[in-house]
Amino acid sequence: MRRIAERGRPMRALVVFQIAAAMVLLTSAGGLLRTFVELQRIDSGVNPERVLVFRVGLPEQGYQAAGVGETFAERLRETLAAVPGVVSAGLATDGYVIGSAAGSSLNAVDGVPIRLPEPGDPDWERAIQRTAVWYRTVSVRFLGTLQVQVLRGRAFTIRDLARPSRVAVVSRAFARLHFGARDPLGHHIDIDGDREIIGVVSDVRSRPTLEPPAEVYLLPDGLPRSTVLVGVVKATTDPLALVPSLRDSLARLDSRLTMYDVSSMTDWLDRSMVTPRFYAWLSLSIAAVAVSLACVGLYGLLAYAVTRRRQEFAVRMALGAERRAILADVMRQGLSLAVVGLAIGALSVYYVAQFLEVVLFHVTLFDPLTVGAVSLLLLTISLVASYVPARRATLVDPLVVLRWQ
Repeated sequence: MRRIAERGRPMRALVVFQIAAAMVLLTSAGGLLRTFVELQRIDSGVNPERVLVFRVGLPEQGYQAAGVGETFAERLRETLAAVPGVVSAGLATDGYVIGSAAGSSLNAVDGVPIRLPEPGDPDWERAIQRTAVWYRTVSVRFLGTLQVQVLRGRAFTIRDLARPSRVAVVSRAFARLHFGARDPLGHHIDIDGDREIIGVVSDVRSRPTLEPPAEVYLLPDGLPRSTVLVGVVKATTDPLALVPSLRDSLARLDSRLTMYDVSSMTDWLDRSMVTPRFYAWLSLSIAAVAVSLACVGLYGLLAYAVTRRRQEFAVRMALGAERRAILADVMRQGLSLAVVGLAIGALSVYYVAQFLEVVLFHVTLFDPLTVGAVSLLLLTISLVASYVPARRATLVDPLVVLRWQ
């Protein structure tokens, strides 16, 4: 007895393909959604609560000369900190609000020059990466305003401004890379000059997908030599409410100063998640459409089969076949197609996972739990899609159908 006519084979193949595609897309969407959740759990290294971030545009003339910048940077910081409602304020060179703005190389540690192997040596590339240093020029209280945790030693203080080119604060990643288990405090590093390490702070990520860099913070021995500074302000209440007062204070200091790109630190960090969030929800939407198409396709195929086999079902029931046997017969057809589609889909997920590894974070796409959960979901949906036409098959009235025939 034929299940479906020969001309129904392309329809069956299409349904199998739809189920396999739905499994691949749903599994991929699940992986991207879990990646998004994992990224949200990453500690940026700062406390964004009640912190305002903005940029300050400097006039092209007047602040770039050596010696002028250092004095002005501290005056600007003190002006911002004096605004009512401000707990603390800090400045940094242009770039990300958090994250390094410039790169350099580590030339020596405690006066011992770092010698690189010759180009072409197998260890040359690794040595270059090891000596690469990202640094950020910041003012006093910049790290404190963002509440970057001091792990050892201390952060910059006003007293350090007397010798800004002699001290440095390093990140935990830098300390671990260059000093291992040793205490880096008191050691000297040569980054554009010899500097003593006075503190170690927690790692700060400018984007959640990035590994923490080996980072060094320096004092402003030339901070405003760029025409843009980054300002951060810790407020007692809503930081956005302080914007008019901060603008007024800048205008009183120098009417040529401009304040722009203003936002809360929470919003700034949230924007760094725009791309992962977009990919997660886009893939989930596409997967939902694919699942819907697979469900509709399976339902349509079985409804078509039931219509073609009405006479067969009528004869079988007239000869004594039970309705539940008819129900099981139709549902078995639907579930067999679903099982074939899921098997092809699981195999496809295995290969697709190798290409998605570059966008996944702390997530394995092809794992028994994920594949099993998606398979169970699609099997349940296939069961529901098969039940409706199968139920219709059991409602066939043998007398009506055979009289019509």
